Amino acid sequence: MISVETFLRWQHPEKGDMPASKFILSAEESRVILPLGKWVLKQSCLHQVEWQKQGLSTVNISVNLSSLQFHESDLLATIEETIQTTGIQQRRLIIEITENTLMKKNHLLITKLNALRSMGVNIAIDNFGTGYSSLASLKQFSINHLKVDSEFTRQLPDNPRDAAITRSIIKMAHELGITVIAKGIEDRQQLQFLMATDCDFGQGFYIAKPMNCNDFTDWPRHHQPQEKSNIRSIC
Repeated sequence: MISVETFLRWQHPEKGDMPASKFILSAEESRVILPLGKWVLKQSCLHQVEWQKQGLSTVNISVNLSSLQFHESDLLATIEETIQTTGIQQRRLIIEITENTLMKKNHLLITKLNALRSMGVNIAIDNFGTGYSSLASLKQFSINHLKVDSEFTRQLPDNPRDAAITRSIIKMAHELGITVIAKGIEDRQQLQFLMATDCDFGQGFYIAKPMNCNDFTDWPRHHQPQEKSNIRSIC
């Protein structure tokens, strides 16, 4: 295990445990996502530091940023301040942005990505293949990881079109020096296919289901990998 990804849940008093898909759009439209996003970033980093103190020294933390957050003028200052106040090592933080965030192809966007990389922070493009960015983006932008969307992994290995697309993404990314994370691994057959195509990392219910921070603290000590492979898991 090399990393965990932060997911937001709302413990609603009447509707119960609500996933972000139920409220994130409203949070963005109301701009509540800005203070909320800062809180999530800080809490995620604090948890990573605590896990490292408990002996989970190899666990990175991956945090999603909305397009609205990423294009805020104080983004770099916010991330730098968070790193300093929480004590997280920069290389342990992965910032995830979607393809759609890259639609505003301007000098400031490139400057921000380069500045984050200069800080030592890792950058991942989430849901790759389902957005609107062109392949030219991969040449222009300095990133570490591509995350293959579960839209392509869901029907592996039976769907020949999805298999061809997944192979192509992995091969292209590797030739550009970018590592690949496959999302949505839910069974052994998907994992074996991705192993055979030299995918670098994987995440999904077959590896680990979502859990709260307290449960995760004990999980790595008792977890037994589903099988030995070249794919290192991301919860």
